[in-house]
Amino acid sequence: MCFLTKIRKGFVIACMMPFVAILRLIRPWLWIKFYRVKQDRIGNQTMEFAVCQTELAHRFMPKTDKCRELIVFYAGVEENGKYVANKFLLKLIKREKMSARFSWLLTKFCNYLRDFHEVFGGGGFILSYPDAFLASESEFAFVKYPPLFRLRSSDVKKGEYELEKFFRCGRDAQIVTFFNRDSAYVESLKDIFGDNAKHAAYCHSNRNSSIRNLHEAMILMSKKYFCFRMGKFVLEPLGLKQDNLVDYATSEYRSDFLDIYIFAKSRFYIGDESGINIVPCIFRKSIGLINGQISECFAALYGGDTRKSLPRHLIGQTLIPQKYYSTKRDRLLNLSEIVALAASYENATLLMTSCDKYGFKLIKNTPQEILDLTLEVEKKANDEWEEDYDHFKREDEFWKIMGAPYKSKDRFLFPRIGNQYLKENEWLLQ
Repeated sequence: MCFLTKIRKGFVIACMMPFVAILRLIRPWLWIKFYRVKQDRIGNQTMEFAVCQTELAHRFMPKTDKCRELIVFYAGVEENGKYVANKFLLKLIKREKMSARFSWLLTKFCNYLRDFHEVFGGGGFILSYPDAFLASESEFAFVKYPPLFRLRSSDVKKGEYELEKFFRCGRDAQIVTFFNRDSAYVESLKDIFGDNAKHAAYCHSNRNSSIRNLHEAMILMSKKYFCFRMGKFVLEPLGLKQDNLVDYATSEYRSDFLDIYIFAKSRFYIGDESGINIVPCIFRKSIGLINGQISECFAALYGGDTRKSLPRHLIGQTLIPQKYYSTKRDRLLNLSEIVALAASYENATLLMTSCDKYGFKLIKNTPQEILDLTLEVEKKANDEWEEDYDHFKREDEFWKIMGAPYKSKDRFLFPRIGNQYLKENEWLLQ
């Protein structure tokens, strides 16, 4: 930090002292909380605000104190730039009646509060989204209640017009979205995020996969639906040219508006675990997650700085995990062995960044496994799915081995594991 920057920051902190004093003086009667809506990546931009607003709207927020609370949201300006992952999504957030106006003045004020907070600590206000802000596990308002994000009639008309004009997708067409995560997006943001982009690429590279593994599922679904391959920056084109299949991620007509509209209109979504899958989630679409990482689920339940519960957007959704191959034992590991491996390291998530070092490889889901998951999620989205008692037993056993605080009656408050996947890989539960 240069000398002039230090002088400026010191002056700003001095000017903030009267405001901070007022906030602390009124604290016994009114607790004003400032919550920052991050803008750098679409998952950060969406999830926290959506969960919070839903729980606030349905009065499921836990009481942190006896005093009255005033929640103020503001748009976070990243220290290394003013990059906004999706401008139309920010527009939807601004429309929320419960959200503060994302004015330049409010943003500046709250970012100055952050500077003060970094130097002197919190006290009378909060400047981030705390884990305790979420309701208890018995109150999953985000899953139970309709979405707060709603498109206006003008948005729908614009979306229908653009889909018809650019992709020949009529207003009555049913849409299914697919997504594969790769390193192209993070690579594209290096100029904006610098070393943070390199860190993200390193830590999450094992979540990447090839779009080719989705081909079988997309071809089959294109016989009944209009299928869009979603994304913003991708390494490889879809590589399929046939009716009802759109490589939207590489299209010249891709836009922030259509990114959100297509997800809002879709029947269901199939894709890798990534921030983008939160967008169909906030519109309450059925989701099928591929290439899930068991060690990350374990870390979410037990590790580090997490809530010690699984992310809210995974509740009730269906996933199939990657398999773990031990190079030392020359075989696939069962679930108990994977959990033991994850438990033996302080940070189970970072374990994924050094597979070779720890003597194992991650095996991506096969095209057939992804196809089976797609057929299952399709039936769930169309209310045609019939639960299988034998699958219930396998699923119960899966979460018991994971050591989750899981009871059979609560199974719908956890991610569901693909039916056919567990049936064909029952050895995982040995």
